Amino acid sequence: METIRNLHALICKTGKEKWRVSTKSWAKGAAFTLVFYSDGVLVAATKDANHAVSADDGSHLWKYTYEKIGHGGSYEK
Repeated sequence: METIRNLHALICKTGKEKWRVSTKSWAKGAAFTLVFYSDGVLVAATKDANHAVSADDGSHLWKYTYEKIGHGGSYEK
């Protein structure tokens, strides 16, 4: 059975959903280990890469990968 992963944005004032996007095409269904926000961009970390997502509409902006370090850093080896 396939796991479906989505990223959701909520409106803080009301708690209502602003948008929801599937991460299947760009995060390969991986779970996010960290999400942070800066200047209208959410950066979501998976075990394989960091992904930038527009906070306005959830569109995928870019992906950044680097060599796995495997010693308690950001990525599993």
